[in-house]
Formats: sequence, C-alpha cells, structure tokens
Amino acid sequence: MKRILRQTVTIICSVFAIVYTVMQLSLSASTDISTEHAFYSVVNDTINVNAYVFRDETVVMQSGGGTRSYSVANGEKVKISTELCVTYQDSDEAVIQESINQLDRKIELLNKSNIETSSYSTDLAKVNGTIGEYMLSMQKSVANGDLAAAERMKDDLLLQMNRRLAIVSDDKDYFGSRISALKRQKAELQSQLDGVKVTTTSPAAGYFYTGADGYENLFSEKALETLDVAGFKKLVKQKPSESILSGAVGKISRSSKWYIAFIGARRDSVFFEEGE
Repeated sequence: MKRILRQTVTIICSVFAIVYTVMQLSLSASTDISTEHAFYSVVNDTINVNAYVFRDETVVMQSGGGTRSYSVANGEKVKISTELCVTYQDSDEAVIQESINQLDRKIELLNKSNIETSSYSTDLAKVNGTIGEYMLSMQKSVANGDLAAAERMKDDLLLQMNRRLAIVSDDKDYFGSRISALKRQKAELQSQLDGVKVTTTSPAAGYFYTGADGYENLFSEKALETLDVAGFKKLVKQKPSESILSGAVGKISRSSKWYIAFIGARRDSVFFEEGE
C-alpha cells in the first residue's frame, strides 16, 4: 500500500513539474520584444560666441612707400635677419624682383634634387615610398577640403620626383644644366635693377605673416596675464592702430600658439575643464 502511495505521489509531482515548465516556457515565448535599427551618429554640442584671438606678435615696420616684393611666403618660418621683402620706388622693378624670387626658389629646389649637391637619400625604393606617401597625403587633404595642406606638400613631392629622375638617370649632376640656365636668367634680371630700394629683414626668429590688422599690440599674449571681464570688454572696443596699418610690412610670431577669449554665460562655463 505504501509503495503504491509513493508511486502515486511521484507521478503527481512529475506531472506538476512538467505542467509548470510548459507554462513558464509558453509565457516567456509569448512576451513581445520591440526592436529597432541602431545607427552611428555624432552630436556636436556648440556654444555661439564672439571669440578674439590673442598671440605673441612683433610688428615689422618700414618707413616710406613703394611697391613691395616679398622674399618669403606668408606663414613661413624664418631666422633672425632673414630678408623679408624689398620695396622699390619703381613698381616695374618690384615685378622684376618677384621674378628673381621665383627663380631663386626653383634653383634651390633643383639644387636639393641633384645627387651631387644634396644630402638626401639615393635609395630608389625609399624615394618611391616617400613619393607614394606624399601623394596619398595630398589626396586625403584634397578629399577633406584642406587645399592649403595639399599646397604645402607640393614642393616636397616635386623634390622627391626630381630625385627619382636623377637616381634613375645615374647622373649626379642631372639638373646642372638647368640650374646654370636659371642662374643666367637671374643675372640678366638683376642687371635691370638700378633704382632706389629698401630691404627689410626679420628682427627675430619666428613665423612671418605678410598682413597686419592693427591689433597686434592690443590682443597680445602678455595682455592675457592680467585680463579680467571688465578689461576684456574695454579691449574689444579699441580701434586698430593706423600707424601699423599704413607702415607694417608684416609681423613675426615667435610661437605657433594661439589663444582665444570670449565672454559666455556662467551656466555654459561649468562644462569647460582646464586643459581640455
């Protein structure tokens, strides 16, 4: 009798366990799950303000008028006492000087391209690899809309391509005849320069810029050291210096650092972190 009772209880428990399991499975299987497609996106959190640029700049002044012919490119890094520009009373001579400057740049590039007059690598595989890297970098710059960056790499790419020609030709003075012809052309142009001219050199080493906006002495790096809100509001109302606008050849910045300052709401400033 006890045996039959035990078997009956076991069967009942087993049936209950099966029924419970089936119910749980059916309940979970019938649960609705909502799905949607996920997309990668970037959200920019911006604050619209009027920002002012501060930089350590030295204005390069020149007395007297005339037509200027710049010897260095805008934004180029220069050494102290580097010739920045030559100013001519005769505008035609300024045009001639500009042609001479272009010849100087071509001669310099060809001298660097020649195996005999430079210290660049003569490994053809390495030169080919460098050409490929420059071309890829230029393509990326153009694709990103940064045409200025592509322009800066132009001479470097041309130099490597010239060096490849010199290496393949096995002539150490491959560009010698071309350099000589350019030098003769330069000498012929120089013989036409006999007017009054003024040469301006760099007072310091740094980055030279051909333009000046008259605010160089106001929005300086030194002004930031003691600047407060009241002083900033007063500063932005200042007018540009007329003497700088009329007599500046350009300006020298000793550092590549730029600073910006603006006035914003206090609730916006809490999201800024020092160094970020």
